[in-house]
Formats: sequence, C-alpha cells, structure tokens
Amino acid sequence: MGASMGGTAVMAAAGHLGGSIAAVIDLSGPALFAGMDTLGAARRVHVPVLFGYGQQDSEFAADIRRVRAATAARDKPLVTVSGPAHGVDPVDPPAGYASVRNAVLQFIRANTHR
Repeated sequence: MGASMGGTAVMAAAGHLGGSIAAVIDLSGPALFAGMDTLGAARRVHVPVLFGYGQQDSEFAADIRRVRAATAARDKPLVTVSGPAHGVDPVDPPAGYASVRNAVLQFIRANTHR
C-alpha cells in the first residue's frame, strides 16, 4: 500500500515482484515520479490493485485513471471521493472518508490469507 509517491513506488515494485505479492493499493500515485514509471510497470501487474483518489485532485486524478487502465490485472477496483483529497488524506481518520477506509480494509481482507 502506498499513497502519493508511495503509490508510485508500490506499483513500480509490483511490476517487478509479479505473483510473489498478494495485492497492491495505490492512493493518488503519480504515473511518473523520481524515475519510476508506473504506466510501464502496470502492464506487468496481474495481482488485484485497489486504486483511490480525490476527483478534484487536479494533478493526479488523471494519472490514476491512466495507470488503472494500463494495469494488466482484471481485478482493479476504484474508490473515489468528491473533493481534492490526495495521498493519505482519504483514509486519515480526522479528515478522511469512512467509505475509503472501509474499501481499503475490505480489499485487504479479500486478498490476504488470515
């Protein structure tokens, strides 16, 4: 799981790790950051990926949509919030959205062994 540049990092890593990971969560990750190219990596990601972003996050909402479209996985749910939330903001308890926290927890439960 990663948010903002952490979202970029987890998608880039997932492209290299293949099936050795259970799933990925990318919240507001830029498509390109510090030499990491998530569009290229996404084509190699076949594990489930949960994507999330704020619909008014003017810099990164379009990136998440493009990375999600490029992701090879069939299971790639999307959770959005109406405001400009970015990074961890959608899951931060004081300012975040219960719907996003619930989606993240449900995704983790569905994709990990207990």
